[in-house]
Amino acid sequence: MFSAVLRYAVAGLFILLGLLLGAGGARLVTLDGSPYYLIAGVVLFAAGLLALRRSGYARLLYAIFLIATLVWALVEVGFQFWALLPRLAGPAVLALLLALPFVGRAIGGPRARLG
Repeated sequence: MFSAVLRYAVAGLFILLGLLLGAGGARLVTLDGSPYYLIAGVVLFAAGLLALRRSGYARLLYAIFLIATLVWALVEVGFQFWALLPRLAGPAVLALLLALPFVGRAIGGPRARLG
């Protein structure tokens, strides 16, 4: 029961954030801004749908997105801590959420075996 509720909550969070980022990113693209936020919205939405389906690819997709976000942030602002912080803090918090063992079990995916 708890696992299903947690899965729906995490998936809903990612879908909602994906819709918000995607809508804002689409607007930004029309103003000749960076397409990053539109792409980020699509990826978060897709990760949410994958989590809803209990697919382990949700965490893999998010891990790839996190690496791409790090690269994008470094290209955009270099190694300036205060400029990197707002670009990386949110994605890092979501990555920590997905890294929690009970969240991983709730959304599915490969499980580590001992022994």
